[in-house]
Amino acid sequence: MPWPAMKKRAMWPWPAVMGTCEPSRTLGHRVINTAYNKKSLLASGGLDGAVILSEGRDGKQRSLTEHTAGVECLAFSPNGTRVASGSRDSKVRIHSTEGRLIRTYSGIGMEDEPVAGRLPAYVLNLLWQGEHLLASTSNGGVYRLDTASSSWERLERLESRLPITALCWHQGQ
Repeated sequence: MPWPAMKKRAMWPWPAVMGTCEPSRTLGHRVINTAYNKKSLLASGGLDGAVILSEGRDGKQRSLTEHTAGVECLAFSPNGTRVASGSRDSKVRIHSTEGRLIRTYSGIGMEDEPVAGRLPAYVLNLLWQGEHLLASTSNGGVYRLDTASSSWERLERLESRLPITALCWHQGQ
């Protein structure tokens, strides 16, 4: 299908949300990213530090304004009942899809910061791996977060300290 024809179609798999999800009007919420779960729930993360959950069926919205800086990444748990958000405040927060805060991880990527002349690290990507979350940071770190506790560990750090902008997990390994 040629690009102009694709542009005319709805960009989301749930057309009902298109007319009802207007977070930019409600909170001045400039969206950085989105995530979708199979239960027709859309999460949007914004520069204002808020995560807004929007129901695809009825358009109801819940705001989770927990972060103190822009939300860089979002990920739903495999069963779709929790949403994780990573932010420029170096925190990862896990909420239930009802909006209850379950867990906060602080200082992701900051264990040996600040270093003069270096910007603070922040969370760029999240990926669920069973009951763990993988997180990557702007300073080249990969972390595993235990979702049953607030503990986390660094798995890897690039010597170049360049940002890791994508994560992938192969189940067979």
